[in-house]
Amino acid sequence: AEDILTKFGQKLIPVVEGGKVVGVLTRIDILHRMKEDLGELKATRRRVRLPASLRDVFREVGEIASSMGCKAYVVGGVVRDILLGKDVWDLDFVVEGDALEVAREFAKRKGVETHPFPEFGTAHLRTGSLKLEFSTARRETYHRPGAYPKVERASIKEDLVRRDFTINAMAISLSPEDFGTLLDFFGGLRDLKDRIVRILHPVSFIEDPVRVLRALRLAGRLGFRLSRSTENLLKRAVSLGLLGEAPRGRILGELKLALREDSIIEILRLYRRYGVLEHVIKGFLWTQNLEDRLLRLKKVIDWYSLEFPKEKLDFGWVFLMLLLEGLGFRTSAEFLKEVSAPAWVREGVKVLCERGGKIHGELKKANKPSRIYELLRGMHTSVLLILMSDPRITDKIRFYLEKLRFVKVPEEDVKKLIERGLEGRELGKEIEKLRASIMDSLIMEKS
Repeated sequence: AEDILTKFGQKLIPVVEGGKVVGVLTRIDILHRMKEDLGELKATRRRVRLPASLRDVFREVGEIASSMGCKAYVVGGVVRDILLGKDVWDLDFVVEGDALEVAREFAKRKGVETHPFPEFGTAHLRTGSLKLEFSTARRETYHRPGAYPKVERASIKEDLVRRDFTINAMAISLSPEDFGTLLDFFGGLRDLKDRIVRILHPVSFIEDPVRVLRALRLAGRLGFRLSRSTENLLKRAVSLGLLGEAPRGRILGELKLALREDSIIEILRLYRRYGVLEHVIKGFLWTQNLEDRLLRLKKVIDWYSLEFPKEKLDFGWVFLMLLLEGLGFRTSAEFLKEVSAPAWVREGVKVLCERGGKIHGELKKANKPSRIYELLRGMHTSVLLILMSDPRITDKIRFYLEKLRFVKVPEEDVKKLIERGLEGRELGKEIEKLRASIMDSLIMEKS
């Protein structure tokens, strides 16, 4: 089926009998048939241990749904993380029935506000440290690769069929009669134990190419590998350029999620292995030098995080800045506008593209601490960290971050200058001279 779909794409697919065309099928016809085949699978059921901290919430949701003649389940990544023994606070519930009513009653009992989205059959709310999302069980159909889906009510099995990977397509029943029972139609538990990311059906990446990036983000985050068939189909989807057919906003949204991951380096390595960024960022090209710099930047960021834990910075953007540096400012600026990057990111990339080489050269020649300070003063931390990833100037930037930027002229010395009648610009110049003198008395340690 995947061969037919990738060959004919959006076109009608001819049905040939005896050398003659006797009819046609559409892509959607084949996708529907494959989903029907999946729907014939039987669930593996087993009781699982639920986190003690969540048991009461789960039980209450299940009882509310049951009182309304509905069935409630906790689903998706929450189930995966529970089975992996991870802490969870972002809970996804699916209701066979009216999820909005279940959410309203739960919110009423907790005395909190609910935020319903009737057009999608979903509702969000918060209670304590938990974020809850309630969704009506639904099926989704896509009319072209990556498009936003058409949504219809369905059973829990049909709801799970629409999901991306087997390890994300499990549910735990919250109904009183089988509370805590895992439903696994697609072998997700086995893949979880084997540390594998596997798509549910062969045309999953064609149906939604954004899953290419999501598969690599999940594999990188969990330290899993792609199943052999999933890897082959992912490569085919990339080579066919399907990432270019998906809505740009969804592709960039998934990339931004990857930038927030602690395992961003592992994810970027997977991006390189499968050549996906070349289809996302215009003009982008991987080199070994770039990968080496990314690894050094990771070490720099780890050091900075330990040394200055109170100085908060969104490091995902810093990695993106390094990826874009070699593209030139115009191309980089266009991309950063697309991803709605913060102003400090755009300004930092501009500095790197237009002045990075000069600053680097001047730093290499700088032989006085005061000169290092002069070159780096006022520069955004993101730019400093990227420059610091070059081992030839690492020690000088570390010296600036650890000591030089904190050097102050003693108050008594400033008072003496004022007593001499200095003020305004003249006073400022003399203070800077004293600061430079103090800096030049410091000794820079080498790593």
